[in-house]
Amino acid sequence: TSNLHSLIGPTFFISILSMIMIYLYESYANLNRSNKIIKKEVEKSISLQKIKKVFEGCNLKVKFSEEIEKDIWKKYLFISIFATLQSFYKNPTGWIMEHKKEEVEKFLDEVIKIAKENGIDLKDQKEKVIKQALNIPYNSKMSMQIDFENNQKTELENITGFLAKKSEFIKRYYDALRS
Repeated sequence: TSNLHSLIGPTFFISILSMIMIYLYESYANLNRSNKIIKKEVEKSISLQKIKKVFEGCNLKVKFSEEIEKDIWKKYLFISIFATLQSFYKNPTGWIMEHKKEEVEKFLDEVIKIAKENGIDLKDQKEKVIKQALNIPYNSKMSMQIDFENNQKTELENITGFLAKKSEFIKRYYDALRS
């Protein structure tokens, strides 16, 4: 069987996934426990199961989340730290963990604090992120570092900009990378 991704192309495919994720996020973000809402959520759940089957039929691995905002922050936690530090030091994950682990931990604390200010509790993620970073290949690079190395347009504003507005510690890296 051919999969949807190859039929419609990666850009359009990602757009469709984004729209579905926004729909799912809004569905769960607006949850409340009145009887009408519960009935509506059951109907949505049935629809979500149909969507899940479509994705699975396209050979796509699907994971629906009851805590989509927290899951997004968990991914952002890892990406923001390593994309920023790798780009700043011009070295891969292994080198960062070997030579700058204290900075990684400080960065983790800052992002976890910012997440908490935004209503997301990530305190249980610090050790998981460190373990994940120690278990990936030494020379792994985030796409932002590769973009910096190739003098390409980077995702600095999207990945680090928001955090830099909330943390003086992170702002140092952001300002240095912008110049």
